[in-house]
Amino acid sequence: MINTVSELKVILADSELASFEMAELPILDTGEKALAIQVKSENALSSWQIMRDKLEETKRWPVLVWPLVFSAKIQNTWGKDTQLFDEILQEQDFFARRSFNNKSVQTIINYSKNVNIQQSLTQLYQNRQYDENLVDYLDYLEDDLWTREEKFGYYLDIETIENLVDSEDLQTVKDLEYCLFKWEIKEFPAEKALKNDYPVYSHWFDPSPDKIVLLLMPTINHWEILAYIHWYGSDDYSELVIALLKNWHEKYGSELICHYGTMLQLTTKTLPSSPDEAFQ
Repeated sequence: MINTVSELKVILADSELASFEMAELPILDTGEKALAIQVKSENALSSWQIMRDKLEETKRWPVLVWPLVFSAKIQNTWGKDTQLFDEILQEQDFFARRSFNNKSVQTIINYSKNVNIQQSLTQLYQNRQYDENLVDYLDYLEDDLWTREEKFGYYLDIETIENLVDSEDLQTVKDLEYCLFKWEIKEFPAEKALKNDYPVYSHWFDPSPDKIVLLLMPTINHWEILAYIHWYGSDDYSELVIALLKNWHEKYGSELICHYGTMLQLTTKTLPSSPDEAFQ
Protein backbone atom coordinates (compact mmCIF):
# COMPACT_ATOMS: atom_id res chain seq x y z
CA MET A 1 0.00 0.00 0.00
CA ILE A 2 1.33 3.44 -0.88
CA ASN A 3 1.36 5.91 2.03
CA THR A 4 2.70 9.21 0.73
CA VAL A 5 1.88 11.82 -1.85
CA SER A 6 5.35 11.28 -3.30
CA GLU A 7 4.51 7.64 -4.05
CA LEU A 8 1.15 8.66 -5.48
CA LYS A 9 2.73 11.20 -7.80
CA VAL A 10 5.03 8.53 -9.22
CA ILE A 11 2.05 6.32 -10.04
CA LEU A 12 0.18 9.23 -11.62
CA ALA A 13 3.16 10.71 -13.48
CA ASP A 14 1.68 9.94 -16.92
CA SER A 15 -1.92 10.55 -15.88
CA GLU A 16 -4.16 13.57 -16.31
CA LEU A 17 -4.26 13.66 -12.51
CA ALA A 18 -0.52 14.36 -12.29
CA SER A 19 -1.05 18.13 -12.05
CA PHE A 20 -3.87 17.95 -9.50
CA GLU A 21 -3.27 19.05 -5.91
CA MET A 22 -2.68 16.18 -3.48
CA ALA A 23 -2.37 15.88 0.27
CA GLU A 24 -2.10 13.40 3.14
CA LEU A 25 -4.91 13.36 5.70
CA PRO A 26 -4.56 11.55 9.06
CA ILE A 27 -7.53 9.36 10.04
CA LEU A 28 -8.44 10.01 13.65
CA ASP A 29 -7.44 7.44 16.28
CA THR A 30 -6.18 4.86 13.78
CA GLY A 31 -2.57 5.69 12.96
CA GLU A 32 -3.69 5.49 9.31
CA LYS A 33 -4.12 8.20 6.73
CA ALA A 34 -5.98 8.86 3.53
CA LEU A 35 -4.43 10.33 0.43
CA ALA A 36 -6.50 13.11 -1.10
CA ILE A 37 -6.74 14.49 -4.63
CA GLN A 38 -8.45 17.77 -5.41
CA VAL A 39 -10.89 17.35 -8.31
CA LYS A 40 -13.74 19.27 -9.90
CA SER A 41 -17.26 17.96 -10.38
CA GLU A 42 -16.86 17.76 -14.16
CA ASN A 43 -13.91 15.35 -13.92
CA ALA A 44 -14.85 13.61 -10.67
CA LEU A 45 -16.12 10.33 -12.15
CA SER A 46 -13.30 10.03 -14.68
CA SER A 47 -10.79 10.73 -11.88
CA TRP A 48 -12.39 8.02 -9.76
CA GLN A 49 -12.10 5.54 -12.65
CA ILE A 50 -8.40 6.31 -13.09
CA MET A 51 -7.74 5.53 -9.46
CA ARG A 52 -10.01 2.46 -9.53
CA ASP A 53 -7.91 1.13 -12.41
CA LYS A 54 -4.78 1.64 -10.31
CA LEU A 55 -6.09 -0.19 -7.24
CA GLU A 56 -3.54 -2.98 -7.65
CA GLU A 57 -0.75 -0.40 -7.46
CA THR A 58 -2.10 1.77 -4.66
CA LYS A 59 -3.95 -0.86 -2.57
CA ARG A 60 -6.32 2.01 -1.70
CA TRP A 61 -9.98 2.19 -2.67
CA PRO A 62 -10.94 5.60 -4.16
CA VAL A 63 -14.10 7.36 -3.01
CA LEU A 64 -15.47 10.79 -3.90
CA VAL A 65 -16.49 12.93 -0.93
CA TRP A 66 -18.08 16.34 -0.61
CA PRO A 67 -16.29 18.86 1.64
CA LEU A 68 -18.98 20.76 3.49
CA VAL A 69 -16.85 23.24 5.42
CA PHE A 70 -15.26 26.17 3.63
CA SER A 71 -13.91 29.49 4.78
CA ALA A 72 -14.36 32.43 2.41
CA LYS A 73 -10.62 32.48 1.86
CA ILE A 74 -10.55 28.85 0.76
CA GLN A 75 -13.68 29.22 -1.35
CA ASN A 76 -11.94 31.86 -3.45
CA THR A 77 -8.61 30.08 -3.86
CA TRP A 78 -9.58 26.44 -4.52
CA GLY A 79 -7.15 24.85 -6.96
CA LYS A 80 -4.55 27.58 -6.67
CA ASP A 81 -2.52 26.68 -3.62
CA THR A 82 -1.46 23.30 -2.20
CA GLN A 83 -1.18 24.70 1.30
CA LEU A 84 -4.79 25.86 1.11
CA PHE A 85 -5.90 22.41 -0.06
CA ASP A 86 -4.30 21.02 3.10
CA GLU A 87 -6.21 23.67 5.05
CA ILE A 88 -9.48 22.61 3.42
CA LEU A 89 -8.92 19.02 4.46
CA GLN A 90 -8.10 19.97 8.03
CA GLU A 91 -11.38 21.90 8.25
CA GLN A 92 -13.37 18.80 7.32
CA ASP A 93 -14.89 16.29 9.68
CA PHE A 94 -14.69 13.21 7.45
CA PHE A 95 -13.41 10.80 10.08
CA ALA A 96 -15.18 11.93 13.26
CA ARG A 97 -16.03 8.99 15.57
CA ARG A 98 -18.98 10.51 17.46
CA SER A 99 -21.53 9.16 14.96
CA PHE A 100 -20.06 5.69 15.53
CA ASN A 101 -20.54 6.05 19.30
CA ASN A 102 -16.76 6.28 19.41
CA LYS A 103 -16.28 2.65 18.32
CA SER A 104 -13.00 2.11 16.50
CA VAL A 105 -12.74 1.43 12.78
CA GLN A 106 -11.42 -2.09 13.31
CA THR A 107 -14.09 -2.92 15.89
CA ILE A 108 -16.83 -2.03 13.43
CA ILE A 109 -15.19 -3.99 10.61
CA ASN A 110 -14.77 -7.03 12.85
CA TYR A 111 -18.40 -6.88 14.01
CA SER A 112 -19.59 -6.58 10.41
CA LYS A 113 -18.00 -9.93 9.55
CA ASN A 114 -20.31 -11.71 11.99
CA VAL A 115 -23.57 -10.00 11.04
CA ASN A 116 -26.48 -12.26 10.09
CA ILE A 117 -27.97 -9.97 7.47
CA GLN A 118 -31.46 -11.43 7.23
CA GLN A 119 -31.85 -11.78 10.99
CA SER A 120 -30.59 -8.23 11.55
CA LEU A 121 -32.89 -6.76 8.90
CA THR A 122 -35.88 -8.59 10.36
CA GLN A 123 -35.09 -7.32 13.84
CA LEU A 124 -34.51 -3.79 12.55
CA TYR A 125 -37.81 -3.83 10.70
CA GLN A 126 -39.69 -5.12 13.74
CA ASN A 127 -38.17 -2.38 15.89
CA ARG A 128 -39.09 0.32 13.41
CA GLN A 129 -42.67 -0.80 12.95
CA TYR A 130 -43.44 0.98 16.20
CA ASP A 131 -42.19 4.21 14.66
CA GLU A 132 -44.18 3.78 11.43
CA ASN A 133 -47.71 5.10 11.32
CA LEU A 134 -49.62 4.18 8.18
CA VAL A 135 -52.09 7.05 8.65
CA ASP A 136 -49.26 9.58 8.87
CA TYR A 137 -47.60 7.98 5.86
CA LEU A 138 -50.77 8.38 3.82
CA ASP A 139 -50.69 12.11 4.67
CA TYR A 140 -47.09 12.24 3.46
CA LEU A 141 -47.97 10.26 0.35
CA GLU A 142 -50.78 12.65 -0.56
CA ASP A 143 -48.29 15.53 -0.57
CA ASP A 144 -45.79 13.43 -2.57
CA LEU A 145 -48.15 12.18 -5.28
CA TRP A 146 -47.22 15.02 -7.64
CA THR A 147 -43.64 13.70 -7.86
CA ARG A 148 -44.93 10.25 -8.80
CA GLU A 149 -47.32 11.77 -11.32
CA GLU A 150 -44.44 13.75 -12.82
CA LYS A 151 -42.31 10.61 -12.99
CA PHE A 152 -44.91 8.27 -14.50
CA GLY A 153 -47.30 10.65 -16.23
CA TYR A 154 -50.24 9.55 -14.09
CA TYR A 155 -50.74 7.84 -10.75
CA LEU A 156 -53.34 6.58 -8.31
CA ASP A 157 -55.17 9.29 -6.40
CA ILE A 158 -55.14 9.31 -2.61
CA GLU A 159 -58.72 8.02 -2.33
CA THR A 160 -57.87 4.97 -4.42
CA ILE A 161 -54.78 4.32 -2.32
CA GLU A 162 -56.80 4.58 0.90
CA ASN A 163 -59.32 2.09 -0.49
CA LEU A 164 -56.44 -0.17 -1.44
CA VAL A 165 -55.18 -0.11 2.16
CA ASP A 166 -58.60 -1.26 3.39
CA SER A 167 -59.33 -3.84 0.69
CA GLU A 168 -55.89 -5.46 0.91
CA ASP A 169 -55.78 -5.15 4.70
CA LEU A 170 -52.38 -3.47 4.55
CA GLN A 171 -50.82 -3.04 7.97
CA THR A 172 -47.45 -1.35 7.49
CA VAL A 173 -45.72 1.23 5.33
CA LYS A 174 -43.72 -1.58 3.75
CA ASP A 175 -46.95 -3.41 2.84
CA LEU A 176 -48.30 -0.29 1.16
CA GLU A 177 -45.10 0.51 -0.72
CA TYR A 178 -44.86 -3.07 -1.97
CA CYS A 179 -48.47 -2.90 -3.18
CA LEU A 180 -47.75 0.36 -5.03
CA PHE A 181 -44.53 -1.13 -6.38
CA LYS A 182 -46.46 -4.04 -7.91
CA TRP A 183 -48.98 -1.63 -9.41
CA GLU A 184 -46.19 0.45 -10.95
CA ILE A 185 -44.60 -2.64 -12.52
CA LYS A 186 -47.94 -3.68 -14.01
CA GLU A 187 -48.82 -0.21 -15.31
CA PHE A 188 -45.33 0.84 -16.37
CA PRO A 189 -43.30 -2.04 -17.81
CA ALA A 190 -39.60 -1.39 -18.32
CA GLU A 191 -39.87 -0.51 -22.01
CA LYS A 192 -42.38 2.18 -21.10
CA ALA A 193 -40.86 3.41 -17.85
CA LEU A 194 -37.39 3.83 -19.36
CA LYS A 195 -38.75 6.12 -22.06
CA ASN A 196 -40.19 8.74 -19.75
CA ASP A 197 -38.56 12.15 -19.35
CA TYR A 198 -38.00 11.85 -15.62
CA PRO A 199 -35.22 9.24 -15.24
CA VAL A 200 -34.05 10.37 -11.80
CA TYR A 201 -32.81 6.87 -11.06
CA SER A 202 -30.02 7.31 -13.61
CA HIS A 203 -28.80 10.73 -12.47
CA TRP A 204 -25.55 11.06 -10.55
CA PHE A 205 -25.65 13.69 -7.84
CA ASP A 206 -23.66 16.66 -9.08
CA PRO A 207 -22.57 19.06 -6.32
CA SER A 208 -21.35 21.56 -8.93
CA PRO A 209 -20.19 24.27 -8.45
CA ASP A 210 -19.09 22.89 -5.10
CA LYS A 211 -15.75 21.21 -4.64
CA ILE A 212 -15.00 17.49 -4.67
CA VAL A 213 -12.23 15.52 -2.98
CA LEU A 214 -11.14 12.08 -4.13
CA LEU A 215 -9.96 10.15 -1.09
CA LEU A 216 -7.76 7.07 -1.41
CA MET A 217 -8.67 5.02 1.65
CA PRO A 218 -6.39 2.53 3.45
CA THR A 219 -8.38 -0.53 2.34
CA ILE A 220 -9.02 -2.41 -0.87
CA ASN A 221 -12.54 -3.29 0.30
CA HIS A 222 -14.93 -0.47 -0.53
CA TRP A 223 -17.57 -1.63 1.95
CA GLU A 224 -15.14 -1.03 4.82
CA ILE A 225 -15.08 2.71 4.04
CA LEU A 226 -18.31 3.03 6.02
CA ALA A 227 -16.32 2.14 9.14
CA TYR A 228 -14.14 5.20 8.49
CA ILE A 229 -16.72 7.70 7.20
CA HIS A 230 -20.17 7.57 8.75
CA TRP A 231 -23.17 7.33 6.46
CA TYR A 232 -26.20 9.18 7.83
CA GLY A 233 -28.63 6.50 6.69
CA SER A 234 -26.97 3.80 8.76
CA ASP A 235 -27.81 5.44 12.11
CA ASP A 236 -26.32 3.04 14.68
CA TYR A 237 -26.21 0.13 12.24
CA SER A 238 -22.93 0.68 10.41
CA GLU A 239 -21.93 -2.97 10.85
CA LEU A 240 -25.12 -4.10 9.12
CA VAL A 241 -24.71 -1.64 6.24
CA ILE A 242 -21.10 -2.73 5.76
CA ALA A 243 -22.21 -6.36 5.66
CA LEU A 244 -24.93 -5.44 3.14
CA LEU A 245 -22.47 -3.62 0.87
CA LYS A 246 -20.15 -6.62 0.95
CA ASN A 247 -23.07 -8.92 0.17
CA TRP A 248 -24.14 -6.74 -2.77
CA HIS A 249 -20.56 -6.71 -4.03
CA GLU A 250 -20.45 -10.51 -3.96
CA LYS A 251 -23.90 -10.92 -5.55
CA TYR A 252 -24.01 -8.05 -8.01
CA GLY A 253 -20.45 -6.76 -8.34
CA SER A 254 -21.45 -3.41 -6.85
CA GLU A 255 -18.73 -0.86 -6.10
CA LEU A 256 -18.86 2.29 -4.01
CA ILE A 257 -17.94 5.44 -5.93
CA CYS A 258 -19.33 8.38 -3.94
CA HIS A 259 -19.94 8.93 -0.24
CA TYR A 260 -21.62 12.29 0.28
CA GLY A 261 -22.53 11.86 3.94
CA THR A 262 -26.27 11.39 3.44
CA MET A 263 -25.94 9.69 0.06
CA LEU A 264 -24.02 6.71 -1.32
CA GLN A 265 -23.64 6.11 -5.04
CA LEU A 266 -22.51 2.78 -6.48
CA THR A 267 -22.18 0.99 -9.77
CA THR A 268 -23.11 -2.63 -10.32
CA LYS A 269 -22.07 -5.26 -12.85
CA THR A 270 -25.08 -7.55 -12.42
CA LEU A 271 -28.71 -6.59 -11.92
CA PRO A 272 -31.05 -8.32 -9.47
CA SER A 273 -32.78 -11.26 -11.11
CA SER A 274 -36.30 -9.88 -10.60
CA PRO A 275 -38.16 -6.72 -9.50
CA ASP A 276 -39.09 -8.50 -6.25
CA GLU A 277 -35.43 -9.15 -5.50
CA ALA A 278 -34.63 -5.50 -6.20
CA PHE A 279 -37.43 -4.33 -3.88
CA GLN A 280 -36.26 -6.55 -1.05
